[in-house]
Amino acid sequence: MAQELLTTFPDVLGEVAIVPAAPGTFEIWLDGECLHSRKRDGGFPELKPIKQLIRGRVEPRRDLGHSEV
Repeated sequence: MAQELLTTFPDVLGEVAIVPAAPGTFEIWLDGECLHSRKRDGGFPELKPIKQLIRGRVEPRRDLGHSEV
């Protein structure tokens, strides 16, 4: 997922970090906002909605190609 996000948003994401945390923790944060939490949202996210959330915040006019369908 990290590699896909960096490939999709190469000019707007400075980094994607994997940070050790408590077992079972999986969260996606962008600019201090939690976009997805495994605990809160019930499981791991699909890539498409995460890419759409990030795009909506960093580059709203960007076409995500096959991820839009």
